[in-house]
Amino acid sequence: MASPLDISVAEARAIVLRVSRCNGWHEPELEATTDPRVLESIANLRRHLADTVQTIAEDIGSVRGRFILELTQNVEDCSFAVANSHHQTRWLSFEVHPERIIVESNQDGFNENDVSQICRTGRSWKRQQHGFVGEKGIGFKAVFQVASRVHIQSNAFSFYFVYRSDGTVTERMGIVTPLLADDPIPLDRRPLTRMTLTPNNTRYENLVAHFDKVHPTLLLFLSKIQEIKITAHRQLRGKTITTFSKEASWEATPANLTLLIKTVEEEVEVLGIDPEISRYYIFRYQITGLSEDEARPERNGCEVVLAFQVDESDRPMRPTQYDVFAYLPVGNFGFNFLIQADFILQASREEAKSDSEWNKDILSAIADRFCNAVLDFCSRDGPLRYRWVEYLPSGAALQTHHFWKELPRKIIDRLKNAEILYLHGTSELRKPENVRTLPPACLDDNGSPLFRDRPGRYSKYLSLEYGPENTNTLKELFEISDIEDLAMCHRIRHDLSCPDSRMKSGETSRNWHSRAADLIISMLQRSRGTGIETMVFEDLQLIPLSDGRWVTAAETNSYFPAEIGPAIPQDIVITIDPESIGNEAREQLFEDLGATECPPDEVIGKIWRKYSTWDGAADLASSKLHLSYLYWHAEDISDPGFLHLWIYDENERKINTRRTDVPVYLPSEDEYGPHALFRGALPELSVSFLNYKYLDLVSPITRQTRQHGMSWRDWLTRALVIRDVPRLKFRAGSLSTEFRHILQHRPNKIVGSLKTHWATYRPEMTVSLYEEIKTANVSCLGVSPTQLKFTYFPTEGLMNESRSLGIVSRFPFLDRDTLLGYTDSPEDWVFLMRFGVQFEANITFYLAILRQHESGLQMKGTVKLSWKHFIEKI
Repeated sequence: MASPLDISVAEARAIVLRVSRCNGWHEPELEATTDPRVLESIANLRRHLADTVQTIAEDIGSVRGRFILELTQNVEDCSFAVANSHHQTRWLSFEVHPERIIVESNQDGFNENDVSQICRTGRSWKRQQHGFVGEKGIGFKAVFQVASRVHIQSNAFSFYFVYRSDGTVTERMGIVTPLLADDPIPLDRRPLTRMTLTPNNTRYENLVAHFDKVHPTLLLFLSKIQEIKITAHRQLRGKTITTFSKEASWEATPANLTLLIKTVEEEVEVLGIDPEISRYYIFRYQITGLSEDEARPERNGCEVVLAFQVDESDRPMRPTQYDVFAYLPVGNFGFNFLIQADFILQASREEAKSDSEWNKDILSAIADRFCNAVLDFCSRDGPLRYRWVEYLPSGAALQTHHFWKELPRKIIDRLKNAEILYLHGTSELRKPENVRTLPPACLDDNGSPLFRDRPGRYSKYLSLEYGPENTNTLKELFEISDIEDLAMCHRIRHDLSCPDSRMKSGETSRNWHSRAADLIISMLQRSRGTGIETMVFEDLQLIPLSDGRWVTAAETNSYFPAEIGPAIPQDIVITIDPESIGNEAREQLFEDLGATECPPDEVIGKIWRKYSTWDGAADLASSKLHLSYLYWHAEDISDPGFLHLWIYDENERKINTRRTDVPVYLPSEDEYGPHALFRGALPELSVSFLNYKYLDLVSPITRQTRQHGMSWRDWLTRALVIRDVPRLKFRAGSLSTEFRHILQHRPNKIVGSLKTHWATYRPEMTVSLYEEIKTANVSCLGVSPTQLKFTYFPTEGLMNESRSLGIVSRFPFLDRDTLLGYTDSPEDWVFLMRFGVQFEANITFYLAILRQHESGLQMKGTVKLSWKHFIEKI
């Protein structure tokens, strides 16, 4: 066949005439010499052919914009040998004017076969050629949906078609009848093919809108055309030039990254517009063994191409227009990726033939190759490692398309048997049936698993990197279930057995524990009476004890820490760790696991047994806790259990206060308290003091606390017989060693001690004790210590009378410094009269004054007068 560039204008015109005559056209001058019957037969045939052609023209492309694709198809199927030899870009351009549309390309040009085929309505030669788009020979006719006249200039060829759907037979047959024109492409412009479309009644705005909808994917699967340019002359915006081009890397990888670039130049735009770049990973596969089909004679294979769009960060994007291509777009059927294959199409080129075995075989091959693409994505380090899920086809979106609705099922069936899903936190892939998803209840507040997965072959967690939306997609398509309760029990047990257990760590947050507790509670609620419940109670050490151990619910009776009062002594009853009870959810979990409040009587009974059969408190701190608990809960201080208690003294010696003859005193800094009175005592005074740490109150006990009507100090003295007052006498009735020590070594403290503790001493006093205390020397004002029975209370009246009688000092008035709290009222001190202390100016008082004078100097005159007056009164 001659090269398109070698065809002369005369040869080209002859070719056009031959094609016209083949379709029933004849020169008008032949009618005069032709039999009328022949002319009538020809007219009838052309009438029937016109009806058929009109139907085809109206049916091609349910969308008027389809003509752009069909024109692109015609150019793609042509040869570009000249452009290739000169390393020129293979291009196609559209220029849209209100009165015309100009379509140009630098293809090699038409030859006789091209002219013949463009006028046919079937039996395209292209169906026998691999890689050509057209197959019906009728796609070109789609241009007549928007045009009434099409003028084709291709090198030496120049001809046109005129078509009116409502016109005469000749006008309707114009769609397949080429008519000669006289303006071929000049030699210096060749090779060049130009089609000039004269619009019909289509609104210009609608016409321009068809071109505005052209998507860059139009170029994606074309192997010849490298650039498409669309120039639109707009009434208000001026001229815009939109250019589509593509760049592809040809690295030796399963997927080549192809860039589709769209640039727009605005005639009225001052600032430049950044190009739009679409990115696609292209997977190409040669398939063979396809079923025979008359539309593909002597062929059993084709190339299948899958394209997956990504953004600049390599994240999946979904098609916005066409998703199925047979070199040119076929339609949008709801896929999340693009498919290109040599499908056998219906006449409209908008759907594949659903009954074609060839097509069905391609569909199965697509499912296989999609699986290969997924495995490639899984091997990557970027977002596609997990986000390839967004490319999975949804069956629901394809149900309305009889042919395509089978593809999702085929793809899922293939992928179910492939290791395509990552385990969480690993680089290990598993089949969908071998993974489980984690519902929100199994995640912490950061979205991570509450409990780590089991290692090795027992691992099940689907990686959380897939994200919630993609995880839901996987669950739906592959029927992946959430992690089972039994499997989660094993993971909880695994965590509890690990040295770095999250459950047992002191660093684990309160929120984490709440979520973990809620999870286990929900598992118990779902599993009453099952092996899962048994495992939770018997195998999972979920209960933290105050001694640091973790136990199962079945291992021991679990007790909550005391809600009120002092803490339960942990050497008596080991409770749940109080730190864990501050969490409401954990407390509920422990309750569901059988934890209860420990009855105080049980604790008290164990305290009695500990002291009666063992050594009691192991240390002072334990002893304090024992006593604090008893103070709060043991109402009956006469309980025999108190007989077994012992305490620690100030030297941390153990003393049973109820079984010793040596009293134990409260340590205090009171001036007349035992500690102050006995400090620095002689060795012969054997006294013990309660360890001062017992007075450091244990929460919630305070100085204001009154339990069973007693303060803490009161309880110590009454329940433990700890003395806070110096003992007055022995049981036999004689004066105690401690009080005798005060009488002998603390003369300045005797009166104050009696006053301070008189409420205690008065019931214990006897005649003999009075007599012995009377003889004790006490501190007096200005004189040496004097026996108590010879002293006078320094009332104001006695002091004035003494001064009036000339005695200012050296009289046995009690020293005011020993009179605790005394001001001017002696009423509170009259008890001292029991010990012989004088309060009135009686005969004894005056005789004592007289003796004081006799032992001193001669009385002065004024004093003599006073005494004379006193004697006269007597």
